[in-house]
Amino acid sequence: MAKDLYTIKINYINETINQTLKDLRSKQVNFTRHFNHNEEFFIKIDSDFTVPQFGIHHDVMLDNPETEYLENITDIIKQLSFKLPKLFEGTMYFFNPSQILKPCFFEIYEFESTYYLFLLQIDLTFRPQKHRIIERGTNDITSSYYSNFLFIDSIFIPIKEIVQKNNKLHSFIIKSHLSDTWIGEKGDFYHKTGFWMDHTPTKFFSKLFFRENKKYYPYYPLICRYNTVCEFVFNFSREGRIKSLPPLHNAYKYLLPVLPEIQDDIKKRIEDNREQFKRIEDLAIYRNIKNNIPEELKTFADNINISMYLNDKGMREYKIDL
Repeated sequence: MAKDLYTIKINYINETINQTLKDLRSKQVNFTRHFNHNEEFFIKIDSDFTVPQFGIHHDVMLDNPETEYLENITDIIKQLSFKLPKLFEGTMYFFNPSQILKPCFFEIYEFESTYYLFLLQIDLTFRPQKHRIIERGTNDITSSYYSNFLFIDSIFIPIKEIVQKNNKLHSFIIKSHLSDTWIGEKGDFYHKTGFWMDHTPTKFFSKLFFRENKKYYPYYPLICRYNTVCEFVFNFSREGRIKSLPPLHNAYKYLLPVLPEIQDDIKKRIEDNREQFKRIEDLAIYRNIKNNIPEELKTFADNINISMYLNDKGMREYKIDL
């Protein structure tokens, strides 16, 4: 099995932004939780926020953000943290030069001697169906826009080690239990694309811990990310995150002994067929594991309700009620 395959490096921490996050006192605005037809999670807020233009070309090796970028990010974080203080409660901002339109926030949790990294990413990428243009972008700069739809990614990740250098936080080494999830390429010529198997283990892990005869699509609480078992979190308050940890920890411990067998079975089937099979439930390995999981571990979706609707563009979306 893979060891120390992934490291999340903390390139730059801004004290001014983090002090703003510590001092949050505003009242939370109303919002609702949704998935779009591509299974991307977003929240709909009662009021708009604005996103300025950003330069597209940047040095991914840059440890510290440029002044203009930092000013823009600071403004956005002030807007969002004022509207959604519980989303950022307890977190710290750090700069990720490889994804400048996805500002990152984190907090460390410990449960039964295991460390978990809560990683929150705000996706500022312009989406024509959800965002309204203020000033159109070019080949060099992004569009500025306003919207009340915020796309986010918030997960818990099991951590093996917290690394410090010169008495400062440097990085997190992830507990990677799966080998490379890369399968290969499919398609021809210009239509050739990379092929990973991450989505299949995500469905496999999550469905194991759902109760029988219930549908929760497109909600997958246990996801294959960083070659390990992570948890998707949409209960945004700090209290809600803490409540999310025991189900993850119990599922994580249960899966550890059988992860190599699950991975080998899935990878072999995908390599043989070169496609993601649809019926996880038909796999013998799935049924064998599912039948032995105690019912008290199948609690991930007990308190949620998912309803499908068509948005104003006629596209299918899903609303999540807790």
